[in-house]
Amino acid sequence: MPDISNQEKLACALKALTGAKFKLGYKYPFGGWINIHHRFYGKLGLLYLSKKGIFICGQLPKVKTMWASPVNGFTIKDVFVQGEFISISMSKEDEERLLIITLKNGGNIVVLTKDYSVIWAAKKVDAEKILKILTQNERKKIEPLTQSLLYEFAALGTKEFHKSFRETLERTVRKTLKKRLKSIRRTLSKIREDYYSLGEPAKLRRLADVIMANLHRIPPKTSEATVFDPYKGEEVNIKLDPGIPPVKFAERLYSKARKAERGRKQIVKRYRELLLKERELKAIEKISSVDLIAEKLGINPSNILGEPIQDKLRVKAKSYGAGIKRFISSDGFEILVGRSKEANNKLTFSVAAKDDIWLHAESVKGAHVVIKTSGRKPSQNTILEAASLAAFYSDAKHASLVPVVFTKRKYVHPIKGQIGKVRLDQWETIMVEPKESIA
Repeated sequence: MPDISNQEKLACALKALTGAKFKLGYKYPFGGWINIHHRFYGKLGLLYLSKKGIFICGQLPKVKTMWASPVNGFTIKDVFVQGEFISISMSKEDEERLLIITLKNGGNIVVLTKDYSVIWAAKKVDAEKILKILTQNERKKIEPLTQSLLYEFAALGTKEFHKSFRETLERTVRKTLKKRLKSIRRTLSKIREDYYSLGEPAKLRRLADVIMANLHRIPPKTSEATVFDPYKGEEVNIKLDPGIPPVKFAERLYSKARKAERGRKQIVKRYRELLLKERELKAIEKISSVDLIAEKLGINPSNILGEPIQDKLRVKAKSYGAGIKRFISSDGFEILVGRSKEANNKLTFSVAAKDDIWLHAESVKGAHVVIKTSGRKPSQNTILEAASLAAFYSDAKHASLVPVVFTKRKYVHPIKGQIGKVRLDQWETIMVEPKESIA
């Protein structure tokens, strides 16, 4: 392996893959990757967010969770080093994009349009910083790795991938074991409380016997009485319920005693089962083999590969209430559609932020549509998708092409006394085909 920085090694490896096509990407608790299909080198993977940075990998598992749709289908045109970034120019039909990789702070991947607008990122990014570095640093030319060095580099990445997987398995197994032990101990504590809250059956039954033996001495509607206790052979003071006749009070004590006996038997049985389970888990805790622990806990290690996590910049699923329909654009932006006058009003003036993009079919009744930007600039493709939805959810849905106006939400104002109707300070118009959903 040439004596160069990790950044340049990765850049040289990617340079060797010029002409390769990006396929679906995957993200997991220990990292993620994008599949790269090359006509000569076959299928490789770009692994990121591992503790040691980003790697080209060889053999990777087959899974289904897609996270990197903004690069899917794009072909690598060229690779450069710009400042602290690796810059990959890529194209798909007539569209061009940039894939930016940084190895700092665990690594990050950012997808930009050719005019440097951020459309996707694995981790939160400072868009201005990226723009500054890309525009102020020259593109450093690099040479591709030879075939043998590329395979060697991919083997190192694969090794790091499996190491990360083992570390994740270890954490998952230990965390599961700790959680189960904690749950059992919490249940045992609660069971002990329930056991004593039932009362002692013998004492309850004995008190009932004393009451029944002294019915002639207990005055009605009294809260306490002095009676003869045949068990002790002496006078004792007992508490009563003045609202209940003594005989009924005694019957309740008998019933409570029977219930306590049954309850205590069930509790003791459950308590013993949990004690055995706790003992079993304590024994498992001492096992050194993570695979054996996983087997005893019923954890399938391969399932860890099937536990996707939510991307930090991807929109979380949420509900905005009745009447607001939610879509996700092909570039990961949330698109909201109002389905009534009230929903339109709520969407535009309560849900939408001032810099979100607002759309509506021009000169006809229809839905208010909002692109949630979260501080990012939506691509032209996302605006087209949102406009197609605005056209479909309007009275012009049967037309072949529909004019749709769009502007920032801050330029939209309500008309007093007319729910759902608005006036615009400024806007642009786009012609689109009505579409019911985003393909």
